[in-house]
Amino acid sequence: MKFSLMREFVKLADTKNFTRAAEELYIAQPVLSRHMAQLEEEIGVKLIRRTRNSFELTPAGRIAQQEFQKLLDHYANTLDALSRLEAAQQGELHLGFLYYDRDYYVAKIREVMRKRYPNVKLNLHSYQPAQLERDLLDGKIDAAMIYGANGCERGDIRYMPFLRIPYWLIVDHSHALAGRDNIQIGDLDGQALLYPREQLEICHCEKPLMEAFQQNGVRIANVLPIDNFDEVSWLLGETGAVYISPMANPTAYAGDTTCIPMPEMLQSDISLVWRADRNNPAVHMLCSAIKACYS
Repeated sequence: MKFSLMREFVKLADTKNFTRAAEELYIAQPVLSRHMAQLEEEIGVKLIRRTRNSFELTPAGRIAQQEFQKLLDHYANTLDALSRLEAAQQGELHLGFLYYDRDYYVAKIREVMRKRYPNVKLNLHSYQPAQLERDLLDGKIDAAMIYGANGCERGDIRYMPFLRIPYWLIVDHSHALAGRDNIQIGDLDGQALLYPREQLEICHCEKPLMEAFQQNGVRIANVLPIDNFDEVSWLLGETGAVYISPMANPTAYAGDTTCIPMPEMLQSDISLVWRADRNNPAVHMLCSAIKACYS
């Protein structure tokens, strides 16, 4: 059994709310529901009684909550004991990430990194996506948190996926789709689409999206290039277009916008990415800290 499933169940048992637990775990609610069904199937015991308006643990669920927490605590203590053996190591690491994710997964990883490796200086750099990739490839930073790196075939790149995230449809409040609770791929037929002008080298987020369009016969009426992601909310209102993005922070595009979850099969990854020829040992310490967060 994966520790990640135990961690998700304990969080759900503590919050007693699928929506809030999913938000705190940075995963989509349908994904959490599916994981809990997998957990119950794996152990062969019903853990949760859930109706439209109520949530409660079964007797087995209450036992699982206590025992899983003990296992998670033991695992964390073991990692801490192992990390103390390496705590005397010194070093410096320059890590890049998308600026609107600072208070999401980045904050969690930073805290674990500081606790496990107090003598490693972690320098954080926030970016727009294209500049993030350029600085990583140019060697200006040691590693980066990049969306959609899973599947990158560049021989000079190493990556470690650690988090699955959903795609979201972002529209202006005045858009005809703004009142929808969910979106199907076919609903986008004939829409205008905001799309980054500059093609990324490592991120492949657009690939599953374009494949979904093709498989569902979706025709995009017009593609409107964007150069700066800070302009998305303005351009949505000015053009009536839609924007689709995977993101851990669904409130990144503030203003007069609405974020609607896309179908569950449209998911991407967040990966730690570094150049194969960079031999900074602190990168591997960062990998260890990330695994402690998202094992």
